[in-house]
Amino acid sequence: MSHNHRNSLQKPKNATAFKQTRKVQFKPVTKNKKSLELAARHLNDDDEDMDGVGTSSSFKRRGSPRPMMKGNHSHPQQRKLIQSFYGWYHVAITALNKNEVNKDELWTYIMSQLNHHIIPMHWKLDNATIVFYVNDFTAAEKLLHLGSKKLLMPDNSRIIIKVRAGYPSVTLDDAYKEKMKLVMAKRYNAAGRSLDLSKFNEDPDFSTMFCGLFHGPIFKEAIEIISQNIPDLEILLINDNKISRIDNISFSAKLPNLKSLNIANNRIQNIATLSICFKDCQLLDLTMKGNPFVDKLRQRYRNEVAKKFPTVKMLDGEQLVSTENNITTLPPAKASFFCQIEGTEIVKQFLAQYFLILDSANRAPLADAYHADALLSVTIPPAGQAGRIESIWKNNRNFMRIVPDPETFRAKQLKVGRNSIVGFLCDFPKTAHNLQTFAVDMCLFTPKILSFNVAGLFKEIDSGETKPIRYFHRQFIIVPNGSGFCIKNELLLVTSGHGPQLKEGAQLIV
Repeated sequence: MSHNHRNSLQKPKNATAFKQTRKVQFKPVTKNKKSLELAARHLNDDDEDMDGVGTSSSFKRRGSPRPMMKGNHSHPQQRKLIQSFYGWYHVAITALNKNEVNKDELWTYIMSQLNHHIIPMHWKLDNATIVFYVNDFTAAEKLLHLGSKKLLMPDNSRIIIKVRAGYPSVTLDDAYKEKMKLVMAKRYNAAGRSLDLSKFNEDPDFSTMFCGLFHGPIFKEAIEIISQNIPDLEILLINDNKISRIDNISFSAKLPNLKSLNIANNRIQNIATLSICFKDCQLLDLTMKGNPFVDKLRQRYRNEVAKKFPTVKMLDGEQLVSTENNITTLPPAKASFFCQIEGTEIVKQFLAQYFLILDSANRAPLADAYHADALLSVTIPPAGQAGRIESIWKNNRNFMRIVPDPETFRAKQLKVGRNSIVGFLCDFPKTAHNLQTFAVDMCLFTPKILSFNVAGLFKEIDSGETKPIRYFHRQFIIVPNGSGFCIKNELLLVTSGHGPQLKEGAQLIV
């Protein structure tokens, strides 16, 4: 443990500090009958409160003074309303000292005190309390502010207003379901077999009722309506509905023809729940951006989608690369590549002539293959990697090679000019190349310059009985010369063959 950590855990100088710390105690609290009635009334509210702590009740520290406004007024400090993520607010207005209240009379009085038009929805009357909901944050704030004032009706009845975040519960009766069907039918495109339920609760036809797809029973009923009426649906948009979960629904059973799904800009926390719900669905197009799990997965997002939704080809409007075990599937390898089809025949003819002479007993004719100012550099990997290739080690120009004077050494090792290069090739061990192992890549082809690589295997045939197998890689830059071409620059890498290369090289007949 570090010194700083030890100091942080030392006993405080005042040893009684811990003893004086207050302990949490739970004691029975005596309430009067009126308080118990108000508490019971609050508990009987049958709405859904999904936005965290509401503002309809407050908790006071035992023995703490009552918060005061400036000027020593007796009114409590106004509480701030937490804006609801779902956009709905529960409002309860109670007329004290009354057993029952006339809803119209109470509402007329409230509106007379407000300078804002309010559309109350889902009314419920409970003796002296009316409960309703609004989906307007400004209206909810104004009602809360009005509740902080001392309100008295003409008969001197005290008015209490409580506002908190929350949306109403609904009864999925036949009338409610019929209303859902009418709105869904309006949003259905028969030609494209597409249904758009985005921002469903904001549809103008729901202006006086609550129909949020984020409410589980409503969402399940919507899927049931689709299954019964349009089972051949192929495209479903349920984006921008604040949906956090869609559990216990098998979409492959309900919508077997579903091909495209847009569930973007919702509140889904876990991609695993989606993969369970849409298991066995043959989805091709999937849009999920704007959900919390996308930010959580970060760079792993596309790989996770590819693993959990193997049939998906398009993700969030872009092509999804197939993955397996988090490894991107690459295109199949090709033995040779030519950037321009016109250069294919030229390269083939050039290589056939070059290696025919290189494998012959007389390499002097290769002088015609090189430019007068050509350059050639030879590289061999370190002996620890490829073994010491004694036959050409003296020509090794590997920049990793440790020598007393690197600059002078590298300049000396570079073969400059036609004569120097041909002299090196004549001293090179006698070879037999296996043309069946050649891989050719031409990456540049213009009328004035051509660049290509060739790699393959050869056998040293004058190295005693061993005749080792070597791997080579040559990079040529050739330029037009008279009626043909000549080599302007060449890089040659040689290393010992290994593994499968030894088997391929062994097929050479010498």
